[in-house]
Formats: sequence, structure tokens, C-alpha cells
Amino acid sequence: IAGKRGRQKRAEAMDVVTDPVNLTKRSARTADDKSLVDVRLSALERHRAPLDRLAAAGFPSKDVMIFAGKRLLAGIALRPVYVQPANAARITVAPYVYRSTKAIDDKLIATIARKHDPLGVRGKYAMVQGQFEEAFWEELERVIKELADR
Repeated sequence: IAGKRGRQKRAEAMDVVTDPVNLTKRSARTADDKSLVDVRLSALERHRAPLDRLAAAGFPSKDVMIFAGKRLLAGIALRPVYVQPANAARITVAPYVYRSTKAIDDKLIATIARKHDPLGVRGKYAMVQGQFEEAFWEELERVIKELADR
């Protein structure tokens, strides 16, 4: 392998994979063994009509999504269990998508990844996506009901 000024560097031997989580792309870290993980949550097709009604009443869909997402992230307690993401029709256009970051314990992700991603090819969010989505859809439905009742 070429180094600076054309000198050759010695190739390093490959190590046995012991921690598949560390193979995923590098993410921001916190001081207390947590990784900042990008969270992407989409409304489902069944939420489109209620969100559009709220938008017509003065609550833009994007604001409702942000409100539900912030409430969720403030109180969610993730479990060291893999939940398969639902095979549901998600809306992927911007007003119906919430994005943020969440500090997630590396040990929790590693526990899930050992069983469900032994090759370390999936991202950290993939290990907890199902838990986030189920909780988000419940929270979004609560928020829609609260705002509709106003």
C-alpha cells in the first residue's frame, strides 16, 4: 500500500470480528458509552387523511410530526430486543417524516446486533428501528386525537 512520498506501508493482518457494532459506519459518540443515532420516522398512509385535516385546521403536518417525535424521544425506553420493522406503507415525503438524533447505549445495540446482525453490515438504527416506529405511530395517533379534540 502506497504511503507518503511513494514509500510502501506494510499491510496489516485482519482481526477476527468480535464486535459487529463497531463495524458499522462511524457515528458521533457521547461521553457515557452512547452513540448518537440518526432517527428517521415516517407517518403511515393511514395517518395522511387525519394529518391533512389538522393541516387544514391550522396545524401543519410537519409541526405535528415534530411535536409527536419530540414527545416520543423524550420518553422512550428502548429494550435489548430486536423488533422487526412493520411491513407498512410509509409516507416518505418531507411533511410526513420526522428526523432527529438520539443517544443510544452501545451495550443495548451490541446485544441486539450479536443475534440479528452477526456480520455487522446493518446500521445501528436498524437494530432499534422497529421499536422506534411502533412507539412513534402510537404517539402520533395520540397527538392527532388530542389536536383534533381541541
